[in-house]
Amino acid sequence: MASGEDFESSNRETLLDVVIDKLAKAGKVSMRHASPSVASMILGVAKAVLFVTAIACLPPYAWNQKALESFTSVEKNVLFSRLIYVATTSKKQSNSDAMKEFYSSIIDKVDQTGEVTGLLIVYPSVLIHARSSTLMSLLREILGAGPDSAIAEARVVASTEDIPVRVYSAWNAAFVNTASSADVMDPADAATLVKNASEINAFVRKVGPTLSNLSESDVQRRLSAMESYYEDAPNPEVILSLVPSEEAPTMLEYLDIFDSPVNVDLDSEQVWPLPTAPRY
Repeated sequence: MASGEDFESSNRETLLDVVIDKLAKAGKVSMRHASPSVASMILGVAKAVLFVTAIACLPPYAWNQKALESFTSVEKNVLFSRLIYVATTSKKQSNSDAMKEFYSSIIDKVDQTGEVTGLLIVYPSVLIHARSSTLMSLLREILGAGPDSAIAEARVVASTEDIPVRVYSAWNAAFVNTASSADVMDPADAATLVKNASEINAFVRKVGPTLSNLSESDVQRRLSAMESYYEDAPNPEVILSLVPSEEAPTMLEYLDIFDSPVNVDLDSEQVWPLPTAPRY
């Protein structure tokens, strides 16, 4: 700033106004006749001056932290992943208690920050589990349970990456008691699997928002009578047909996809003789 005038005694509201005024008085720019692009550039320079001046006024020990906070305070999008799998249970279930205990112990082991959200839907002999965050660690723990695992066989029917918003705000479990006595179904073909898996995915995404604004007691009341609140809940026969289908990956096959190294085959490498490299 020019000598004889400081920012605190200036009649301008901000340092940005002072900088613009100084530039105008020096004949560097006329804001009245400046084009939008020129004005934007000047405002950008002035903001930079404002930032540097503010940093210089801070104590030496504080400026690095303040600068870092200024540069990192821009709002960022946090993206999530969601995984849905269906499975048969190792034992007949009369409620969700045993399965909830099994999964809660795994979640507590791999997630100390409460990032895991989702819904576990337990039937007498099958289940649907949808969850977000910490996906790979949870799958590895389930596979590592061995004979103590509460599930017998599982297939991943939906996997979605880069989701901007969570569907569920917490992790919950529900039990659906059906009159079905079926324990085995023929494997679903590819077309049927895609159709049924899409319907399960849509159902899971629909349930989440209906629970978000409820109290904890209301959530539990709704989940305890899930078949009454959600008449389009997938029936167990559909799940029984998806589990043995080889058209969907098992948990181990799903993990192999992520654990295997990326191998890219270029079309140009599949022909002989190799094409000559372009000259620039």
